[in-house]
Amino acid sequence: MPHRPNRHRTLPAAVCCALLLAFGAACSGGGDEEPALDPTSSPTRRTVDPSPPPSGEERTLRLAQGAQDRSSDLELSLSRVTDGEARLTVSAGPDIDEPQTLTGSEGDALELENGYTITLDEVEDPPEDHEGVGNAGSVTLTVSPPE
Repeated sequence: MPHRPNRHRTLPAAVCCALLLAFGAACSGGGDEEPALDPTSSPTRRTVDPSPPPSGEERTLRLAQGAQDRSSDLELSLSRVTDGEARLTVSAGPDIDEPQTLTGSEGDALELENGYTITLDEVEDPPEDHEGVGNAGSVTLTVSPPE
């Protein structure tokens, strides 16, 4: 007796495969669509450029608590943010032999001994329910080289 495949089993499997392929094609988009707007972005904030500019140029950057970054010729880190006050450390740069610790609030312009100015554009406290672990507070600052 010859063996015949069971048509009742292969038909549902073929339909499922066709539906999955159609669903996958519909979800992939064609790349022709405009990207969705980011509802958290604000046009009134200064734009932070993640690529460092050439040495000696003004740069605006955002630091999270515990983060470190290099701006212009300075290496900066944000130690903490408490009650609208940020504590920064400048660990390397022109004429900096030892790390310098600076404290300031939003709008403060902090001048270093080497003539660089760090302006605290925005200081963001950690949320009230924050337990003290991780990168909770942040600061947006502008580093200006000496004139």
